[in-house]
Amino acid sequence: MNILFIDAFCPQKLLTQVGGSANSRYRASEFLIKGFKANGNINLSVITSPDMVSFPKGSIYIKSYYDKGENIQIVSSLNVSFIKQLWTISSMFHHARKVIQKNDGETKIIIPYMVLRHVAVSRLLKIKFGNKVKICTIIPDIFFPSKKRPLKYWANKWTEKMTQKNDCFVLYTEKMAEYLNIQSKPHIIMEGIIDTEIKSSLQSKNLYTKKVITYTGALNVEYGIVRLLEAMKLLKDLDIELHLLGRGNAEKIIKEYVNTDSRIKFIGMQSKEKTLQEQMLSTMLINPRSANDGEYTKYSFPSKNIEYLLTGKPTILAKLPGMPEEYYPYFIDAIDCSPKSISNAIKKVLSMEEKERIDFGKKGKKFIIENKSSYIQANRILTLIENE
Repeated sequence: MNILFIDAFCPQKLLTQVGGSANSRYRASEFLIKGFKANGNINLSVITSPDMVSFPKGSIYIKSYYDKGENIQIVSSLNVSFIKQLWTISSMFHHARKVIQKNDGETKIIIPYMVLRHVAVSRLLKIKFGNKVKICTIIPDIFFPSKKRPLKYWANKWTEKMTQKNDCFVLYTEKMAEYLNIQSKPHIIMEGIIDTEIKSSLQSKNLYTKKVITYTGALNVEYGIVRLLEAMKLLKDLDIELHLLGRGNAEKIIKEYVNTDSRIKFIGMQSKEKTLQEQMLSTMLINPRSANDGEYTKYSFPSKNIEYLLTGKPTILAKLPGMPEEYYPYFIDAIDCSPKSISNAIKKVLSMEEKERIDFGKKGKKFIIENKSSYIQANRILTLIENE
């Protein structure tokens, strides 16, 4: 099977060749590519235009680079807003056309994110090659840009319209199919993907002198951070700490809470390695996102939930509209994620004996390894596109 993977990630080892610093949100792409390779006899080509920090904060020019060993083509682009969009579409179409012409038989094109420049490239390739290509789009998120930003709003609507024409879909929630009106088209639900072989040389036991509750990710008000901070007020236990890792629009509020409660630690943005270390050394992990936080919760499944469960630490979550029931036995339910519900969930974990906490965390980890690994999820996608 010929697979052409069109994306926006940059392998860590190639950053120095192309210049700049990469956006980390495309880690799932690397996991997926690893899963495809592990699944056997496929001819995989990767074309990517790295989503780098834009100029002037980042490099003005992204160099073209080809990694022969991995068969990854990084296309060049001028790293400046609108110009980058047009440049990327032209460059990616040029390289993709050569790959498809070289392949024997049909080529399955996978677009692992619903962004304008990649969807546009896939449509141009469909016009050029017709039935010689089949297009599968992976959709982790639905975007809802404000009408107050008309250019972004209409670009997003155009992207959705083009995406609807594709042959099959990998969705993170079933509600996405309703929103895009593609219920009748072939699709599967895949809440996320993780490299289950990511391991830490650190001990997974808590080495802190206090019991640590950890949140890692976007520190945004809309993600329930203030409710989490308020929950700490309801917990009178002096033997606990809340560690917050990341950046976001709630930072100023967080610092105000830090000034009044020494148990709250604002650690800020950290490397992937340090973030994993913090998770592994914590007593429990928490995601205070609630179903009441907005319509977007119907159309997303936080990858953080899978990452948390993989650590083997007790994880506190609330049930979201897009969350399959199969996850329910493996986390502590924070109900509506009100401060009171969050504090009660934290108390529940604290009341467990150490062995009970370890056993509970292990069950969640086992569930992720057996059901959500890069190999398993890639195999499900291959089965979907093979039948197209």
